[in-house]
Amino acid sequence: MQGISPHQGCHTRDSRVTVADVLMMKGDDRTGSWLWCRTDDTVYDAVKNMAGNNIGSQVVRKPGEPQVIAGIVTERG
Repeated sequence: MQGISPHQGCHTRDSRVTVADVLMMKGDDRTGSWLWCRTDDTVYDAVKNMAGNNIGSQVVRKPGEPQVIAGIVTERG
């Protein structure tokens, strides 16, 4: 995976690279925790996290049920 940036991951010719591989490269030190927020987080905190990590959306998870996806929050309309 060396040489693949998160911005070009979907355009690479290496068919073995997965979406998860590309996403995890952006947050090596936090194992992708920047990818989600919880249903009990404030909108302000979700937006602050997205801005601080230079991402445009986050998966919303239910507290206590990390495998349940409650939705998505995004900066796009």
